[in-house]
Amino acid sequence: MYYNLISRGDFGPFGRVFPFFARTHVMNIEKTVNNLTRNGFKAFFVEDEKEAVQKILSLIPVSESAGFGGSATLTALNVAELLQARGNRIFHRSLTKGLSQEEIVRNAAFADWFLMSSNAVTEEGELVNTDGNGNRVSASIYGGKNTLVVAGVNKIVPDLASAFERIRTVAAPLNARRFNRPTPCTSGGSCKDCPAELTLCKSTVIQHRPSTSKNHYVILINKNLGF
Repeated sequence: MYYNLISRGDFGPFGRVFPFFARTHVMNIEKTVNNLTRNGFKAFFVEDEKEAVQKILSLIPVSESAGFGGSATLTALNVAELLQARGNRIFHRSLTKGLSQEEIVRNAAFADWFLMSSNAVTEEGELVNTDGNGNRVSASIYGGKNTLVVAGVNKIVPDLASAFERIRTVAAPLNARRFNRPTPCTSGGSCKDCPAELTLCKSTVIQHRPSTSKNHYVILINKNLGF
């Protein structure tokens, strides 16, 4: 049950553009969850998107606020919309009205819950994230009292070296395409350490353990989700 073979070719045309997608990786999900727990994270493993949404809604009380970092995974799950519909106050750059983008980002960081995904999750129980703006990585380690990371098993990698490779060859190129950044990696080229005005890879945070001031939850979904 816990050993999955995930084909990087599952990402359609990106499997032909980015060589990392064409590889296969046998991951040990049980080891990952156990090591996250050992490291102090409150880790959960669920089978599908429906179960993940149920877990998220059970963790976050209706009376508490929720802020969001940019996440294709959370967008696919419609988590922000569901929380907003049931009465939670949310801080989301597309859904929150009446505040400037800067005000939304600042309030999101200090909401009761900060929700995000992770660029990589190592089997040793570490979370690795790289940002351009820095709001997501900073809020993940400092701000409100709870951080909740939701990630598909495609984010699991063996170690930190593999995490950095995944960010450079998978997450960064796809995010650069999403934001229409003309970086070399978007056309199938290798990472060239882009100039400051182009790169999305400006700040990287490795979480070996949860921050002292935070409760840190991780939900791993047995699906390929997000970048």
